[in-house]
Amino acid sequence: MNKLSDKEKRFNFKRHQNAKKSRRMLIRFVVYSIVIILILYLILEKGKHKTKTGGSNNVEQFEIESD
Repeated sequence: MNKLSDKEKRFNFKRHQNAKKSRRMLIRFVVYSIVIILILYLILEKGKHKTKTGGSNNVEQFEIESD
C-alpha cells in the first residue's frame, strides 16, 4: 500500500517531455516558415526588378540608312 502511494506521489516526467518536444517543433515550424517566406519574397522582388530594368530602357532607337 505504501508503494502505491509512492507511485501516485511521483512526478510524471513523460507528460512534460512531450510538451517540450511539441514546443520545439512549433518554434522550428515558425522559424522555417519565416525563412521560406523571406526567400520567396526576395526571389520575387529580384524578378520584378529585372523586368523593370529590361523593359523600360530610355534609349532612343535610330535607323541608319546605308547607301
